[in-house]
Amino acid sequence: MSCINLCCGEKNGIEKHFETLESDSMLGQTLQKSTIAGSTGSGGFSCAGETGSTVGSSGTTIASVMDSQTRNPLLCFVCDNYYSEPCLLVCYHTFCAKCLQGREAERKITCPLCGVQTALKDGQAHPAPDMLMRHLIELANAENPPCANCDKRDKNNMYFCITCGQALCTSCRENTHRAKMFSAHEVVHMSKCSKESYRKQCTQHGEQHVMFSNSQRSMLCESCFQDIPTESKVHCIDIDTAYNQGCKKLERAIHTVQSMQSSVRDGLLMFKNLLDELRRNMETEKVTINSFCEGMRQAIAKTQSAMMLEIQRQFESKERLFHGQLTNLGSMLPLLQLHLLLAQTFSLAANKYQFLDLAYPMVDRLNAVSQLSLPLSRPVQSSQIRTNFRSEFSRALEPWVGNQPCEGGRPRSGVGIYESHKQQQQQQHQQQQQQQQQQQQQQQQQQQQQQQQQQQQQQQQSHLQYLQQQQQIHQQLQQQQQSSYPMPQPTPSRRQQSSMPMKGSEETGPFSNHCRNFDSQLKVCCTSSVLEIVV
Repeated sequence: MSCINLCCGEKNGIEKHFETLESDSMLGQTLQKSTIAGSTGSGGFSCAGETGSTVGSSGTTIASVMDSQTRNPLLCFVCDNYYSEPCLLVCYHTFCAKCLQGREAERKITCPLCGVQTALKDGQAHPAPDMLMRHLIELANAENPPCANCDKRDKNNMYFCITCGQALCTSCRENTHRAKMFSAHEVVHMSKCSKESYRKQCTQHGEQHVMFSNSQRSMLCESCFQDIPTESKVHCIDIDTAYNQGCKKLERAIHTVQSMQSSVRDGLLMFKNLLDELRRNMETEKVTINSFCEGMRQAIAKTQSAMMLEIQRQFESKERLFHGQLTNLGSMLPLLQLHLLLAQTFSLAANKYQFLDLAYPMVDRLNAVSQLSLPLSRPVQSSQIRTNFRSEFSRALEPWVGNQPCEGGRPRSGVGIYESHKQQQQQQHQQQQQQQQQQQQQQQQQQQQQQQQQQQQQQQQSHLQYLQQQQQIHQQLQQQQQSSYPMPQPTPSRRQQSSMPMKGSEETGPFSNHCRNFDSQLKVCCTSSVLEIVV
């Protein structure tokens, strides 16, 4: 649904909009139904049979992460009640001011969800207030007032008499407000009243806002519009145009966060499937090894236990890696979902004036959220578990199938199972060292090339400066000579020029000497520049 449809369509209240979000919880139900069996580390998924699958050290579960799709964004994550004095942290998570009490340490508050620390400013006991959340809370409270006659509340069918300025339920509207004396009263549905009744007036002049300044991001009345400078009036547009432009900007910001949300959701599913596949591959590898050593279990018990340890080591290392990625993605999804719900709810609940009052802070926040660093959503390692079990078992069975004798009726112990792993680590370390050396050599070569280029540029600049100076001197001397010989001489023909020797080269004097020096230097500079270009 586009932002324009969200802003201009028919709404039935914030609470009703939150109820419709239950149909979008397919992904949350999928992850809630799946439990993860097996061993867990600290901060990882809990085993099957426990209360839930944790995603981070803060106790957040996968179910709670995916429940954020249908969660009311007006509820605090700590107290699970409507926000009271909402405060915004640097990670863009919002909490009640009372819920953040006692969490301060060294003038810093740690986010209960993602663990990011927010520094408190001097003289402040709480973080900055969340004005967008506070406005949405006020709108939610104003959408369901009691009837002025019977004090009843009807969440879906409430009306408002603009003439009387009172809320009416359905029965009171039909019974008491149908009299002839109320025929001229204007009665509208409460959902329309909550949007149309908001007419924010100019605080300075008390007039209705008629213009919007894109440069100041604020609404202007006629008096304010007349008071601003002429160059600032170019950035002013009418309310409807500003509303449409704001809707388009908010829609683009929503699409950006939606694409980021889909990427995080895909990453969650992918790592969840990787963990399941990792578990299946582990079980498959165990079954293969157990079936292979079934006939000679007593002789190869030590080798089998070593193999199990190797598989478990690989599983735990990859499980920790996948859990870390899953934790990062799990902490990012509630933040994106919360801001998407905030933007959609704001576009549903706000009219033009409310929208223009808070749309640009909303767009700035969505843009800031979209600029957050996205955790790695692609696996660094595969979910495969491989061991050289055949070679190890062959080495363990070599006394029975080979020519080597047994010692004391028992086979000699084989080589350690971790040799191949150590060799792989050594090879990787050598490759890393080689890559680092190559990078260092490349950097040194680049630095040398840059230095050579700088030196060449400096030499060229110095040559050019010298030539310019010589040319100026040449022009001055030529002017002096022309002033001493005012009578013009006829230009000789080409045959005369070829037969006549150059006067400047034969004569002696400061001007002729300067000309000869200038010609020789010019030839040398041209030759050197040509050689540099060829090289």
